[in-house]
Amino acid sequence: MSLFSRHRSYTERVLTARKRRKAFGRVLLLLLVVAAFHSWILRAYRVTTDMMSPGLERGDLVLSSPFLSGVSTPLGKLPPLIRYARGDLVVVPPEISHPERMLLRVWDSLVRFFSLQHISPIATSEGRGTTTPGLYRILGLPGDCLRMNGSGYEIKVAGKDSYLPEGLVVEREYSISGSPGSTVAPADTSAAAELATKEIILGKGEYFVACDDRSAFEGSSLWGPLDGDRIAGRLVLAFWPLRRLKFL
Repeated sequence: MSLFSRHRSYTERVLTARKRRKAFGRVLLLLLVVAAFHSWILRAYRVTTDMMSPGLERGDLVLSSPFLSGVSTPLGKLPPLIRYARGDLVVVPPEISHPERMLLRVWDSLVRFFSLQHISPIATSEGRGTTTPGLYRILGLPGDCLRMNGSGYEIKVAGKDSYLPEGLVVEREYSISGSPGSTVAPADTSAAAELATKEIILGKGEYFVACDDRSAFEGSSLWGPLDGDRIAGRLVLAFWPLRRLKFL
């Protein structure tokens, strides 16, 4: 007898309803698995600026692992699986403009989770810039001291007595471009000049992040030490275009 017949028996209707519930459950489970993998294990980003050149160029596609840096949940952020190291590339979302709006933040997190990060109520109401993350390189760890020296930084590692150029402290190889202050807005000139002579001391849970293009007045040079809880992922792979395929 047809499943859509109006004269189905009670048993047939029960079996049909059970099949529909099972099918719906399988679809829901698949969506949860995909959403969890995308939100917690690997997440793709497109580089939209030149601030990380020459290592990453505008238009590159990269993969980030929120799992390695500690998954963010509506109830809080889990501790990172692996400790951060100098030279790591990380994803840093902008600060929330209304931290007191907890219900909106929870709702935004859930919507982004189930939409694979494509839909954000906060971005819809306040603008895409409020949720667009930045990509930065960690130069300083908690307890380190940093100061600018030319186009680079000098780092005094926690427990050490002397400063060393970042190239001798950071174990990972990378290239930098630009010169500090070459594209600083006039209103930020005094801040850039202060940074050039200021010693930055990182406290517990604080990191110093910078762009590889040192002409970009961004990262910790603009807003100071970064709270580790704001780090949303660690970059692991640049996968497009294929000619630039590399682990990060």
